[in-house]
Amino acid sequence: MRRLFAAVAAAALLAAPQTAAAQLALPGNVTNTNVTINTPLSAPEATYAEGIREPIGPLDLQFNMFAKTLVQAFCVDLDNGYFNGMNYNVNVTLLSSSSADIGLLTRQGQVLGGGSAFTKYVQMAWLVDNFATADVSEWAGIQGAIWNIGSGKPSAALNSNVMSWLTKVSLADLTKVNLAGWAVVTDVNTANGLGGGQEFMVRAVGTVVPEPSTYALLGTGLLGLGMIARRRRSV
Repeated sequence: MRRLFAAVAAAALLAAPQTAAAQLALPGNVTNTNVTINTPLSAPEATYAEGIREPIGPLDLQFNMFAKTLVQAFCVDLDNGYFNGMNYNVNVTLLSSSSADIGLLTRQGQVLGGGSAFTKYVQMAWLVDNFATADVSEWAGIQGAIWNIGSGKPSAALNSNVMSWLTKVSLADLTKVNLAGWAVVTDVNTANGLGGGQEFMVRAVGTVVPEPSTYALLGTGLLGLGMIARRRRSV
């Protein structure tokens, strides 16, 4: 009886909502989809030699199309802006997609072509991965290097910490970057790399909210546990 109880309990736990980090697997690129950007928390800010002062590091942005997952978003575009509550249509382009799609749907791709743009976005992804391990004092350099790759600003010549991270990424083995979960979010109004709202890279990871059917399965498992306990008491 204990073994049967354990088996049903295990089934119920497997059906329970998962709280561990999980990647959102988009089935493919999403074109011309409407999003709203919400900014519940502020990122730290940094000032660069040119006098540019901007938020740096992971942004706490929630795109409505990712309602079932927490999304880490990273600004890769210093030439265009966004604001809280901004609503616009975007292309969401997986980094694992074809060079043709990257060339057509992303800001960098429209300027450089898909192959060269892919390399730039992977460099940005490599830099982003360093936010998790680098001291916060290094974040201005990391973010500045991302913007330099994406927009040419801030100038590496005026910012030694930016130059340091640009050197590091130029020597990095980009084949070790895990592309799973990475996508580029680009305003559909971007033409030839110009105009539109700010471009972001997003890594869709977080706690996945289960479907209602998952809760139903969990309820079934718990009901089974209750029936077993009741029969046990009646014996």
